[in-house]
Amino acid sequence: MSLFLFGKRSTWGSMMNAISRMGRPHFSQVNRKHCSMLKGDIVEIKEGAPAGPPIKFQPIWCDSRENRVNLLLIHSLEPTFPSHHHKGRLQMNLLVKINLILICVFVAALVPAAMISRSLLDNNAQTQVIQEARIMMETAMAMRGYTVNQVKPLLAPMLDETFLPQSVPAYSATEIFNTLRATHPEYTYKEATLNPTNPRNRAVDWETDLVNEFRRDAEIKELVGQRDTPLGRALYLSHPIKVSNEACLACHTTAESAPPAMLVAYSSGGGFGWKMDEIIGAQIVQVPMSTPVKMADDIFQTLLLTLVGIFVFILLALNLLLHFVVLQPMRRLSAMADQVSHGDMEVENVPVKGSDEVAALTCSFNRMRISLVTALKMLEND
Repeated sequence: MSLFLFGKRSTWGSMMNAISRMGRPHFSQVNRKHCSMLKGDIVEIKEGAPAGPPIKFQPIWCDSRENRVNLLLIHSLEPTFPSHHHKGRLQMNLLVKINLILICVFVAALVPAAMISRSLLDNNAQTQVIQEARIMMETAMAMRGYTVNQVKPLLAPMLDETFLPQSVPAYSATEIFNTLRATHPEYTYKEATLNPTNPRNRAVDWETDLVNEFRRDAEIKELVGQRDTPLGRALYLSHPIKVSNEACLACHTTAESAPPAMLVAYSSGGGFGWKMDEIIGAQIVQVPMSTPVKMADDIFQTLLLTLVGIFVFILLALNLLLHFVVLQPMRRLSAMADQVSHGDMEVENVPVKGSDEVAALTCSFNRMRISLVTALKMLEND
């Protein structure tokens, strides 16, 4: 720490008061009572606080005549302020602080952004799967309609003698999707029925729950959910199967009224006792969640990596900008001020580049050095 004291009639007490104002505000004890100091004398100033350590100053130049001090230039033997030897550490600390602040801001913004993005991607994946399931359901309904309107009339003449399952809408739709499962086993379609004619259509435990839910509330037209399967997580979409055509009762009212050929083909004895407008089962489509979820995961990872990469690029650019625009000029100013504080008045002015705040600060430092040199010359001439 270096102090400059100016005055035409400064006594030792006023000199110490000036030092107190310029240095630490609690200096109270000194070990000299007069101003008969020469270059090289040690002045020890002790802080007023009981635990404060003494701080020693050495006069570099002193003009003392008849108890009058014209100029006193002293510097601390135990500096309390950072010198140019620490500029690298200070620069690093400043950059670290700025980087830590930017990283904290980035993380604070990234966490909610990641959560929102993850939620949107998951919702989009589920919407995509539901759309696929609805397409499969519409395909099954189209196959049922095709069977009833075009296939069954052609097979009607042979049905009196031979039962042809291809004339049954549920059979046709199920067979179409069974063909699809040969290459895509994770996609399934089933017309789960509580009391089926064909045993393969009998509802299992979780399918029975869906059918009962439709039977409990006739207003429910669709149920969507997820379940674990041996092939992974799957989404199911279900529609109720309702007896809405009296032609269906011809085969499913009683065994006596059913076609004999059907009784021979299906000897399980099931599929009778149906009633008009009764919900007897549910069409259930299962679509795998693995592919859309994997796509969502890939997009999410790509998004995070992109955001992190952009942040790292911006952080590097800001570090370079701070280094060349702020820290490097401040380091030059610090070096000049440090040399002046040690009595080197011949140091050159710091070049002024631009017209920003840093340039204005550089101009101020240069003017201060010039003013100090001028004051010293005036005092020497006196």
